[in-house]
Amino acid sequence: MTEIIVWAILFIIFVIVETVTAQIVSIWFALGALVSLIVSCFTDSILIQIIVFLAVSIISLLLTRPVFKKFIKFKHEKTNTDSFVGKEGILTEEVDNIKGTGRLSVSGLTWNARSIDDKVIIPANSVVVIREIKGVTAFVEKI
Repeated sequence: MTEIIVWAILFIIFVIVETVTAQIVSIWFALGALVSLIVSCFTDSILIQIIVFLAVSIISLLLTRPVFKKFIKFKHEKTNTDSFVGKEGILTEEVDNIKGTGRLSVSGLTWNARSIDDKVIIPANSVVVIREIKGVTAFVEKI
């Protein structure tokens, strides 16, 4: 009887997590918990219930996630950082991807900078062009 309560609580938790998040994250675990809840009505074996939970969760994840990703398009919010791509700036610190160093000044703002080419070290005070922005890092190329 305790197992039924545990699986019911897990099912409810996974459903709540799924409704709160914007991505499809835990629906497969909710399905696994629901099937394990049903199985717990017929067997007291915790091992069987856990195996069923894992099997149903993993199989449903593998079978349905690619379909969901294909049909559900999450909107990519454009930010003003996209407007910096193609602009020129001056390096205030040497860019060395291996050392993880590099700072860029562009339009009065300072960014972390990395080279588009991992093998290229760009010295400080060089004029560069921003080719891509990922997070708070500008990937640059020497002009």
